[in-house]
Amino acid sequence: MKTYSFSEDNARGSAMEHLVACMLRAVCGFEVTEQYRTGTRSSIDGAKITVDGYVYPSATWPSGLCYESKWQDVSGSAHKKLPYYLIDAAAGLYPAPLLFIIDGAFFCKMDAGKKAFSWMKSQVDGEKIVGVMNTSEFVTWCQRHGGRTAPDYIEQPQLTMGV
Repeated sequence: MKTYSFSEDNARGSAMEHLVACMLRAVCGFEVTEQYRTGTRSSIDGAKITVDGYVYPSATWPSGLCYESKWQDVSGSAHKKLPYYLIDAAAGLYPAPLLFIIDGAFFCKMDAGKKAFSWMKSQVDGEKIVGVMNTSEFVTWCQRHGGRTAPDYIEQPQLTMGV
């Protein structure tokens, strides 16, 4: 059995972050900054909040759009970290609404991952949390809507993760 290192995990996460930024730039036409420092501190541990990316304000997203992407292929702790984003979002610590793109074999095939993904989707409020999608849903949202609608208004049947 292969053991994964932190550097491999970090590279996988970076690849997902770049994929999201590329789609938002190339397909949606947004100006995006990766690893955006929000200027606020987490209500949980006081650490400075940095999001995977920030879409600058536009007619579509007047206050901008923050996004976080999580990719997890093996069991681990990524799903346990997801609620912390919601706590800080509820506290109003992000400068813009949050969009989550969550994927990988763990979230597609393992019960804990599927439950975490489903729970995250149930937390969408349309204001502070505007969407939780897998990669397929995100690509569809970018292609069909150019990022110019709330993600929960994708006009298609709900996609099954991993398909």
